[in-house]
Amino acid sequence: MAVIQADTFTFASERLIMRKVCAIVLLSMFCAEMSCVATMPPPPPPVGYVVPAQPHPDAVWMNGHWKWNWVRHRYVWIPGHWRLRRGHVWVIID
Repeated sequence: MAVIQADTFTFASERLIMRKVCAIVLLSMFCAEMSCVATMPPPPPPVGYVVPAQPHPDAVWMNGHWKWNWVRHRYVWIPGHWRLRRGHVWVIID
């Protein structure tokens, strides 16, 4: 009578595949619990102000804007400011 041995390679590879599938399922469930969608109210209208005089011929005005503050859970106004054009540097002459 012949003894039939189970193919250990196939059995081990099936166990490995099942472990990987279980890990993927558990990880996807964990990630699904961790994901969230943040909804914010629309920003208020822009703040009106007078643009100050240009301090330098190479300066460019950057408009103010509303920025969401994640700590305070509200919008914060970032005021406009003058910025130097790209490729230029400020030089202080004494």
